[in-house]
Amino acid sequence: MDIPAEIGKNVVFLYCNTQKTGMQTAGTAFLVSIDFPDIPREMEVNYMYLVTAKHVIEGIKSHTEDGEVYVRVNTKGGGSALLSMAGTEWVTDASADIAVADWEPPSDADLVRFPLEGAATAENLASKNRHLKTGDDTFLVGAFLSRVGQTKNIPIIRVGNIAALADEPVVTRVGEQDAYLVECRSVMGLSGSPVFVHYEGPHQQMMRPGMNLMHLTGRQFFLLGVMHGHYPTRDDELVREIEGLGAQQLNTGIAVVVRVERLIDLLNREDLRRVREEAQRVLKTQIEGRRPET
Repeated sequence: MDIPAEIGKNVVFLYCNTQKTGMQTAGTAFLVSIDFPDIPREMEVNYMYLVTAKHVIEGIKSHTEDGEVYVRVNTKGGGSALLSMAGTEWVTDASADIAVADWEPPSDADLVRFPLEGAATAENLASKNRHLKTGDDTFLVGAFLSRVGQTKNIPIIRVGNIAALADEPVVTRVGEQDAYLVECRSVMGLSGSPVFVHYEGPHQQMMRPGMNLMHLTGRQFFLLGVMHGHYPTRDDELVREIEGLGAQQLNTGIAVVVRVERLIDLLNREDLRRVREEAQRVLKTQIEGRRPET
């Protein structure tokens, strides 16, 4: 599978400040963007959000004294910066393990956004003569807790396949999810990671200023959804007796990926849409004010 190295620049690592151990990595988040419909695309102006799993944000807030979420981003100088998200509102939905935050990365952040026009929706894939099916190649990028990096984020990539389509809700510890099952062993730290479906095809090898990940890939991979976590073994007493297992649950190697449609639904919620519309109105006024008089 030919995956551009720049995909690692799409993610940041989430941290929490605990009284016992100090700063600890808690999960992964990634940067998506939505174009302004009334602003020319060549201006490369868009609205950006940080996306992760809702249970990661709730876990950070409930297990720390200050309740703050911290984001570690790589910087263009080669190091990293730990940023407080204090005052940032994380927007969630009761029916999906997804959280989003209106977020503009600092100017020195070494990040690449993923436009939601690259979502793996049925309509979008059909326009590219593609459709999802079991066995399709997938990959994710995120934090590996055993080696997050000492001076900067070092995300890992895990590859796999779609094991089951979203024909019915998947029962998880945080409720039923509209999700795919993916053959990819998810471990702590990868929750909130972006998961992509990959199709073979050429992509450009070099990033240029103003490019985003959709320019880079030639649209050969699409955002499948948000990593929830691993799908544990069923707690079946008879099976445990037959297999000689204890009561602990095992990582089956199957991960739960919340469908990208649920992320789109959340971002299209009326209150978020109104904020983007107001931002577009202000931006258009600024652009028109800079135009020379004729």
